[in-house]
Amino acid sequence: MDEQESGPFALWRHTHGFEARGHATLVRDTVQYREPLGPLGALAHLLFVERTMNRIFDFRREEIARALNTGASASPVLHVASDAP
Repeated sequence: MDEQESGPFALWRHTHGFEARGHATLVRDTVQYREPLGPLGALAHLLFVERTMNRIFDFRREEIARALNTGASASPVLHVASDAP
């Protein structure tokens, strides 16, 4: 698990899971985060944070698939949970 000790988020936990699927492995990222600054952080979430997070993990999924030379059907799973109010 990756956990932010200091940085831009009030909370950041990123866990990596791996699950055997026959001759393949399902890669699962779970991200739990919370923006700082209460209502201002919630507004930032709506305006750009969620979209940026999705782009980051879309890139990660594509790079894993490319590195393993797999197709789109072998895409890892991403679960993002925001604690934003």
